[in-house]
Amino acid sequence: MSSHTQINKILHSACEFLTLLFTSLFMLSSCTWLYAATSLIRPGATWVDDRGQAIDAHGGSVIQWHGMYFWFGEARALDQGSDKRHINCYASPDLIHWLFRRTVVELADPETLGKRWVLERPKVFVSAQTEKFILYAHLDDARYRAARVAQFASDNIDGEYKYIRSFRPLGKESRDIGQFVDDDGSAYLIFESRPSHGFYIAALSADAMNIEREVSFLPTPLLTPHPARHYKWLSN
Repeated sequence: MSSHTQINKILHSACEFLTLLFTSLFMLSSCTWLYAATSLIRPGATWVDDRGQAIDAHGGSVIQWHGMYFWFGEARALDQGSDKRHINCYASPDLIHWLFRRTVVELADPETLGKRWVLERPKVFVSAQTEKFILYAHLDDARYRAARVAQFASDNIDGEYKYIRSFRPLGKESRDIGQFVDDDGSAYLIFESRPSHGFYIAALSADAMNIEREVSFLPTPLLTPHPARHYKWLSN
């Protein structure tokens, strides 16, 4: 091969590399600009994270920790075509701009629940006693007969959450779940029990690992605080 031909090949390869490099940089800068330029939450629009990818955190919850908000939710895109179930974590300083932290749960069927088993509605509590992070989620089979709560723990809020166990809180069936943390730090798990036709509010232990007692029973999954009272929101 002549030196002239070799030079042409080198120049051709260099041009291809530079074209790919500039295209990649342009796409990255476009995604970054889109992320940075967003100043409003627009219902119906695709909500992207810092990578320019659609946020994948269904049926989730948001908690505040050390000046940042953390959003945990089902990673439906990862679940498709997989025997495992996944939960993603995002972080934000303002509830508008979200940074993808990691997939904090990647779990194979833990209780022999069968195909299309369910892991949904993750809720994370901060243990005031141990400073660990405890994640609760609805765990079920495809026909929603197991009706259990799954429990995970992590040393870091956006770290890997390890599966601990599943159980029925207060010995009751548990499907849709919610959470409430009072001003004094007392934590409560709220869960639906269909045989009882409503929702139980159950107090958690100081380490957030156990159900201590039943507090109340009501037909709603959500509580919000008010200086003089608590409000309950009912689905129609």
